[in-house]
Amino acid sequence: VSLGRYLYSLGIRQVGRRMADKLAESYGTVDAFLQDLQQGSDAPSDGETVTVWEDRLGDVHGVGPTVLKSLQTFAQTKESVEAARALAQVVPVHPVATSIAQNDGEPPISTG
Repeated sequence: VSLGRYLYSLGIRQVGRRMADKLAESYGTVDAFLQDLQQGSDAPSDGETVTVWEDRLGDVHGVGPTVLKSLQTFAQTKESVEAARALAQVVPVHPVATSIAQNDGEPPISTG
């Protein structure tokens, strides 16, 4: 499955299909997402958004405090983190392809 579809399937509040695709573009791979998820779960549960989410997603259009808080809440739920890891182990999650990778190493062609 695509990384966007995987992220959407986790059922994170405020993360619909479009937002999941935006997150997928920012993360690129499931391992990168799981790493931030682990960092978020290890952080103290003080009600504040953890910097790990802001560092990676703070400049992504459409990702605001509500989405960041939802990601942190998801990360703070042990069962959710375990389910995300388990799903990634049994379902092949494809990384986001870059436009250069899609063109065999050549830059994207613009016709217009």
